[in-house]
Amino acid sequence: MAHPDDSPIRDDSIQEIPIVAILDYSGSYAEEVSRCLTVHEVDVYVTSNWAMCLSADGLIIPGGDSPQQIARELQSLRGAELVDARLIANRSVLAVGAAFNLLFENESNSEPNVFNQWPGASNRIDSIAVPQWFEVEGASESVLFRDFASEKFLFEVPLFVTEWKLDAQGPLTAPKVSWVNSAEKPSFIAAVENGPLVATQFYPHSSNDSGARLLANWIKSL
Repeated sequence: MAHPDDSPIRDDSIQEIPIVAILDYSGSYAEEVSRCLTVHEVDVYVTSNWAMCLSADGLIIPGGDSPQQIARELQSLRGAELVDARLIANRSVLAVGAAFNLLFENESNSEPNVFNQWPGASNRIDSIAVPQWFEVEGASESVLFRDFASEKFLFEVPLFVTEWKLDAQGPLTAPKVSWVNSAEKPSFIAAVENGPLVATQFYPHSSNDSGARLLANWIKSL
């Protein structure tokens, strides 16, 4: 259920269901994501209120019509600062769909970048048509894909990351990277779990039961 921006965040001393903020901006798919979360035991706020997005147990950055449009909107909302502040506080961030691509530093084809969290580039690959359902090979010990077998998800964004360039450093845990592997097409990254920063190249809210189960796993991790 969506709440207005001035709805109170709970007192930390009271243990209740998780609070998830969905960052709202013009043209975003925030309402679609919110409707998908109604089946879960979670309190949902669709909001652009910076303090609320910072304080929630989990923050979802929804995609939108195009990376360029998303980048403009998120820059006006100080989206990169918001993500950095949450990660410093070890608070979970889930970026989905086209927002996934904006986490990588070097966008090709003049696509914008916003968050600069991971090295790598998103590319358009002519041999991969979307929308299309692809089977995802979940990473070992993945939280998102826990208890998944051969599940398919709907991929709709025509930008793909085909190489993972960030390794674990020192005592840090290596990111968990899940892939779509195909003998006929280039393999590409489907999801990344890098500590509190989590992202999926597909939209969970468009992926029926598989997407709902994935969101349930993320909510349990909050």
